[in-house]
This record gives sequence, structure tokens and C-alpha cells, in this order.
Amino acid sequence: MDAIDAIRTRRSIRHFDARSIDREHIELLLADASHAPWTPISAPRPWAFTVIEGREQVADFGARALAYARAHRPRREGYNWLDDPDFSVFHGAPAVVLISGKQANPTALEECTRAGMLLLVAAHARGLGGCWVGSPNIWLAEPAHWRELQTPVGYAPMATIALGYAASIPPAPRPFALSINWL
Repeated sequence: MDAIDAIRTRRSIRHFDARSIDREHIELLLADASHAPWTPISAPRPWAFTVIEGREQVADFGARALAYARAHRPRREGYNWLDDPDFSVFHGAPAVVLISGKQANPTALEECTRAGMLLLVAAHARGLGGCWVGSPNIWLAEPAHWRELQTPVGYAPMATIALGYAASIPPAPRPFALSINWL
């Protein structure tokens, strides 16, 4: 699959089948993601990747993140997923990748976002599905949880990706009208 095809056919996968992912496959994806642009302030290690493996462990992490989010619900729009009794944080994925950035870097979030997007495109190109998951962010805002996840000192989790083999693939969305201002 070429890069343009991978970009245009990638979908957010929210239904994963029962197969696990080999570590070697995940290591290839992390190597792909490490080709994302980063700033000199992040050298020599712009990201730290944490991989949570196994459906039980991923589901347990998701259940704790969901319980924490329900107990600490933000008082603003966009959190109606907390009211869904069947909500699954990681959609049954067999693996989750957390991408952490350097806390001292003011552009760490952007760097982790770039690495996360490359990870998703690479996963699709290599036969896996992925979904950028924002629901654990409330739980991940707590430094005590970083220690539990063995996040390296000086780093903070900034992107969470659920990975697995797609059980179903959503249809292509309607194309958006481009808004371009030529100067």
C-alpha cells in the first residue's frame, strides 16, 4: 500500500477481532512513528512509548480510566459518552500505545500528535486498525497514574492509540469541502 492510499483509506476502528498482535509488529509501528518530525528541544528522545498488551489488561486500564472520568466529569459539553453504560474506552482492542512527550518541551503535544498520526497510518498500511482515543485523558491527567504506567520521569502521556485487527471497517466519510485561502 502506498502512502497516499494509506492516508485516504485509513479509518478509526472501533471494533476489533479477538486476535492479539505480535510484539514485533508493534515494534515496527513504533519505529514507523518515530519518523515523525520533532524539534531540537526534544533531542535526543522526543517520545516515550508505553505499550499495554492483552485484552484483560487493556480492558482493566479502560475500566479504571472510565470510572475515574465518571467520578471527575468535566462540567462542559462533549462528555455524554460518560452516560453510556456500554461505553468501552478501548473498543475491545488487544493493545494500546501511549505516546508521552517531554514535560519541559512546550511543543511536546504537537510532537506526540505527529507521531500518533504516523502510527495510525502505519498500522493501516501494515494490516492493523487503530483508533485515537481521547476518553482516558481525564485519568491520564493525574501524575499518580503516570507512575503506575511506568511513564519515564520527565515525560507525560499525550496521545493514546487503541490497536488491533479490525472486526469491521466503517464506510468512508463524506468528503469535506476544502476551505482554501490563496494569497
